[in-house]
Amino acid sequence: MIISDSSTLILLTKSDLIEKFLSNLTLTIPETVYDETVRKGIENGKLDAYLIEKIVRDGKIQVKQSKTDSLKKIQGFFNIHCGESDAIALCMDYNAEYLLCDDKKAINTCRVLGIRFVTAIDILLAMSIKGTISNDEANTALDHLDEFGWYNIELIRKIRGEIND
Repeated sequence: MIISDSSTLILLTKSDLIEKFLSNLTLTIPETVYDETVRKGIENGKLDAYLIEKIVRDGKIQVKQSKTDSLKKIQGFFNIHCGESDAIALCMDYNAEYLLCDDKKAINTCRVLGIRFVTAIDILLAMSIKGTISNDEANTALDHLDEFGWYNIELIRKIRGEIND
């Protein structure tokens, strides 16, 4: 099982990677992430919210609720946003293979708890290396991640170099 938090789900959607990424797998998100990305996104007129909603309807993203005990432990020990804490709790509940996560505090929490995580930029690079996306698509997606994400310029340059080698 692969679980995502809000930030990575939004970044993959805004960078036009989400549908190709999900072509051979299903993603799981907690209810709080659905609320943040779809319900609140639609309320705020975010176009990516409609695409995420469609992908949920199509069954490529499943929405599950974490167990209250796991969520309380995460929220009690770590000072992270509720969507990230709920996604981490879901990882613990289902012994998830990976958490898709771009939030620094949540990544540090994953390191402490031994949860494997993958960022949107990791996914972009893997898709480029595997040939799932062309170099042009990868560069365009990287431009979007640079615009909407919180990546430092050195990392963007490094990834762009790896894409274009």
